[in-house]
Parts: sequence; structure tokens; C-alpha cells
Amino acid sequence: MVAETSTKNVPSMCSKEWKTPQIALVTVDPTTGKNRINWKFRNLPDYISTVCIYKEGSHYNQFDLIGEAQPSDEGFTDMASNPAVTTSRYRICLNTSFGIPTESGTPHQSVHLTINKGMNGSWNLMWNAYSGRDIDHYRILRGTSPETLTEIATVSGSTQSYTDLTAPEGVVSLCHSV
Repeated sequence: MVAETSTKNVPSMCSKEWKTPQIALVTVDPTTGKNRINWKFRNLPDYISTVCIYKEGSHYNQFDLIGEAQPSDEGFTDMASNPAVTTSRYRICLNTSFGIPTESGTPHQSVHLTINKGMNGSWNLMWNAYSGRDIDHYRILRGTSPETLTEIATVSGSTQSYTDLTAPEGVVSLCHSV
């Protein structure tokens, strides 16, 4: 027996106006210290109901659903993330009121920074490249707390390390991407 399906009242997901949903940027939420997956959608069709957020598990390219949010929320905080320990990779899709999800967008991977003390009072900063979109540059910030950070250098988005040779005694160097 062959089952028949009808798509009579389901709009085409392949229209020229439709684009695969994309993450804008994965950042660290300043309030929680957890990863925040950010998006910004314009003129979504009425049949879009929620944003589904997927996170890569312990195997490459295998993503698990970690939550859903309203498109107007413009983001989702992954409360299970720990950006101080490791980087995380995410992708999103949109649910429709017809029960048909859209295709997933390009995966985005957050930046993870490691710092170690170098020779003669210097600090070595190393990070992985952000993936999912091009990053023009990284700003290198230094301070004793998040409130006192000041920019000490700007490096190309293709750079993944920096050595702070002039850090004052007792100051921790930090890196922040823009």
C-alpha cells in the first residue's frame, strides 16, 4: 500500500526569498558567563513558530537539540556551556506551524582563550579561530577586572595568538573578539 501525502497548503521552503537561518554570532553572556547563540531575523513568514538550537556533542557534526526559543528573542543562552573550559559548536533551524523544520544553517563555533605566563613577565594568549562567519579582527584587552579592560592591540581575524610583553605586574591579559 502506498500512502499519499499532500502539500497543498504548505508554502515552499525553497522560494527565492527564503534563506537558511543563520546564527549571527556566538558570544559569552556577561550576566551568566555562558555561551549565548545570537540571531536576528527580518520579515519572517507567519508560519515560522520557533527557533531550534542544536549543539554538537562529543562526536564531530552530530548535533543534539538543546532548546527552542521565539524568533523575537534574538538569542538563546546555553546554560550547560562552560566557555572557561572549552569551545562549543552550534547550529539553528526554524520550526514551522506545519511541523516541517527548515534546513539548519552553518555551524558556528565559539572562541576559547587560553593564557599562560611567558618569559620576563609576559603573557601568552592563544585561541581557536571563530568559525561560522569571517571575523575581521580581534581586540586584545588588558585589565585587572572586566570593568577595567582597555585595548592594547588589534590583530587580524586570521591571527590566533598574541604575546603581551608589557603587562604590568599583577595584571591578567584577556582577549575579546568583536
